Formats: sequence, C-alpha cells, structure tokens
Amino acid sequence: SSGEKQAIVIVTGDSTIMGFDYLQMVEQKKRKTKVFSLEKLSHKWYVDQAKIKYPEIGFPFERIQINETLESFIAANEREYDFHVVGVINERVGKAYRQIPSVIGSHLKKQEAKFEDYAGTIRFIETKVSNLDLTLHSKEYDFEKELHSFIVKSYAGTGYEFQVSNDST
Repeated sequence: SSGEKQAIVIVTGDSTIMGFDYLQMVEQKKRKTKVFSLEKLSHKWYVDQAKIKYPEIGFPFERIQINETLESFIAANEREYDFHVVGVINERVGKAYRQIPSVIGSHLKKQEAKFEDYAGTIRFIETKVSNLDLTLHSKEYDFEKELHSFIVKSYAGTGYEFQVSNDST
C-alpha cells in the first residue's frame, strides 16, 4: 500500500491473480492486501464468498455488471483502503478516478486531485527500482523482462502525467 491504509488490488487475467495468490498463500507475503479479480466480481458466487472472507469490505452490488465501473466499490471503501489496479482499463475504473502509474499497476486517485507530491511518488518508484536486479538473464520472454516493462511504463506514465498537469517540479 502507498500509505497508512491497507490496500485493495483489483486485477484482470488469470496469470495476474494466480501470481498474487501464490505470494499470499505460499510465500505468506502481503496477507493484509485484499486482491480481487475484476472478471470474477461479475459472478454472484464470487462476491458472496468475498463478503464472507472480508466482512469489513462494502460490496454495493450483488455482482458487478459487465459494463459497470468500479466507482461504487471504490467509494464504499476508500476511507479504509487505498485502491490499486493491474490490467484494468480506464473505462472500467470510472470517470471519478484516475490511474497514477506505479511500479506494478496503477494507484487510483480522485479525478479532481492535483499532484501535490508527485516528486515523492517518483522517489518512491526509484527506491523500489534501485533494489531490483534488472539484469536480463535470458533472451526468452520471462518475468524479469515483464517486470522491466512495468517499470518503463511507470516512468513513461509519470512523464505523461507531468505533461498533462503542466507540473515541471
């Protein structure tokens, strides 16, 4: 999480959710982070199970509709949780929130929020990146290259956000 709050991460794709499941169930990492599959939130059985597993989280729907955005889910829980998405397109997030690039995925912020401390966000990303071994050890497509591409995308997104906000600090 990027603050004092706990995190909710919404992901798309089996490989992404399985990666989080592995980290939490096998390696026992980030157990307090709640991870939800956007695709599975469209099934009542998944939401019912999530309500039992996480009674402290508000679900303002029985199941999320295919074309529905995540705004109601975020609004119901944003006081207690920071929201992050991996692989979720902007249209599914909703107009009230914007995606701020992070090392992996995006942190969601209210649309009207200005970049109060965007330099701090960059320092946070640089700190995380400096601890990683980004040496590409093989010529095949592998996790190292995928991670590297996420980092490159986060820096590209950071530059874009500076350009959009006309912030030159």
